[in-house]
Amino acid sequence: MSFLTPLFWLGLVATAVPIIVHLVRRTRAPRVEFPSLMFVRRVPQETIRRRRLQNLLLLILRCLALLLLVLAFVRPFLRTSGFGRGTTNGVEIILIDRSFSMRYENRFEQALARAKELVNERQREQIGLVLFDEGFEVVVPPTADHTRLRSELVKLTAGFGATDLDQALRGAESLLDRLPPGERVIHLLSDFQSTSRKTGDTAYRASSGVRINLVKIGRPAAVNIATSEVIGTATIHQPKYIDPLTARVANYGPGKLDRVLVELRLNDRTVEKREISIPERDTQTIEFSGFNLNEGQNQASILLKGDSFESDNRYDFILRRQARSKALALGSLVGGASKSESLYLTNALAAGENSPLELVVRSPNQVSSADIQEQRLIFVNDVNLPVGLAEVLIKQVEAGAGLIVAVGPRTESVAFNKIFSSRLGLSLWGKVDRPGEGVTLGEVSAAHPIFEPFRRTGRLPTAQIRTYREIKELAGAVVLASYDDGAPALLESKMGRGRALLLTTTLDLTWNDLALTPFYLPLLRQMAHHLLGAEPPLAERVGGAVLVEATPEGSLPPIDSPSGKRLPSPKSEIGGSVITATETGFYRLRYPDRTNLFAVNIAARESDLTGLDTNQLLAELTSRSVDNAEMGPSGSAAQTESEGPAELEARQRIWFYLLIAALLLFITEGFIARRLRTSKLIN
Repeated sequence: MSFLTPLFWLGLVATAVPIIVHLVRRTRAPRVEFPSLMFVRRVPQETIRRRRLQNLLLLILRCLALLLLVLAFVRPFLRTSGFGRGTTNGVEIILIDRSFSMRYENRFEQALARAKELVNERQREQIGLVLFDEGFEVVVPPTADHTRLRSELVKLTAGFGATDLDQALRGAESLLDRLPPGERVIHLLSDFQSTSRKTGDTAYRASSGVRINLVKIGRPAAVNIATSEVIGTATIHQPKYIDPLTARVANYGPGKLDRVLVELRLNDRTVEKREISIPERDTQTIEFSGFNLNEGQNQASILLKGDSFESDNRYDFILRRQARSKALALGSLVGGASKSESLYLTNALAAGENSPLELVVRSPNQVSSADIQEQRLIFVNDVNLPVGLAEVLIKQVEAGAGLIVAVGPRTESVAFNKIFSSRLGLSLWGKVDRPGEGVTLGEVSAAHPIFEPFRRTGRLPTAQIRTYREIKELAGAVVLASYDDGAPALLESKMGRGRALLLTTTLDLTWNDLALTPFYLPLLRQMAHHLLGAEPPLAERVGGAVLVEATPEGSLPPIDSPSGKRLPSPKSEIGGSVITATETGFYRLRYPDRTNLFAVNIAARESDLTGLDTNQLLAELTSRSVDNAEMGPSGSAAQTESEGPAELEARQRIWFYLLIAALLLFITEGFIARRLRTSKLIN
């Protein structure tokens, strides 16, 4: 038993009052001289003995009544959710938060201890044990074997995932729905982060007949800092990292933090250290640049010092240095006019020190089949290809290379369709002239990776297209961009393991002024990056899906987790498989000829340890209109209650029964006292 206001135990002093009164007002027998002392002593002694016995009964009644009053004021309650509800054979789910934030100050161990108390307080109830973060795992389905529950609780450990209370509650309720109708209770043990709950129409609402006990774990966090994000170029093609590498460091606690140490480490060696100050609940950015990278993959980390919760003070990521990819542009060299038709293309792809392509420009009669087979990216820039060379090119694309075709005045529709129509899933027709101001790009597929930079800015290019080629009979190609008259501008087709892009106008100034706009360079680079394969991210997030490429033989490599454990081999699909990252740190994919790395970090929101208002959460979980369809089997709507002391005491109302008992004792004491006074008067 616990007490809500234990300070009122001082009221026990009041129980001394009846004792004092009893001693002060104790009746003494008068001395009476009588000839026969034998009879005198015998009679008064019996009278005094009887009087003392009767007064002692009154004393006990008065003291007990006062004790019950004191007990009522200290407001006792029982820490068992079944008290006052008649829970005897209910079904209950203990839902334990195992997210990363539960590692703070042993919160997870506290949750396990509270879960064990809940199991011990039950007798015949069936209890299920469920862990959750962004998903949920049924550790023990509902069972009356409480010994098994206790043994499983000892084995549990906290994870690294983010928190999703709504998903967890839905999962627990679906588990209860599979059981026969009856009283159903969900005990939710969590630190209730402010970032752990969705809002709006997707938020969870408790169904009728389901009660939810919110068990708050841990005290509020005073200070916590973490690296919320690292932004930079994941792959470079020269020894020195010259682009800015930006780290965002967040202060999630109240109060400004001074002298926060930020360290960049590369391959376990310190590259640079900085000291910064971060205002309360704010973010500071730090840029690093000008450091050298080794060939291949480099393990990089941002380390922080300035708070007591060190588990999220490390942010790991991968920086790669690799050789440029070979690319070939097939263009026309007419009348000794040099390479002017591919000049804009060459300048756009060669601009900057970190260009991913080693581009050469040749006419079709200057290249051989061996030259084509060395390329990872091929441009066909308004030129007609010999059939034999075209077949080699198509095989190279089907093997995984990328192809970009730009059509113009020199492209012959008949020859083009004979080679590419069946492969690209489209047919090329005549040219369309738009005199005057021409047309512009009117609509693009904003979700496509090619247009990601323009999606962020929200602005489309203003290039004027005077002439373009008409496309008909779309059989397999996807339109990625259209002109404002509705005609296709950019199309994509799959060709075996590779992809091809078709631009229906030129890459020079013959039919448009695209090459003179700021849109030209990022468009070409995004097209090239898309066909070469998406650049691997700096880091993955716990709970995210990571693609593991298969070996040339089609098997998957062994995978070592950051803790050094060998992961079970996932099911192999065409080209690879997908695994879910569950730990933070560096994973290793051990291929026969190399080792690939990828880094995993917690979700940034999991470092924000600010707690929810559990009273408000309780209201949100049950905020729904209750009608006859929602009534429980007993005719009352489902209730949701907190496991907090105040809520338990208010629901149990033990103080009320204590007051009733004290009142009955006072009435009894008054009745007996009156009878004694009446008897005394009669005697």
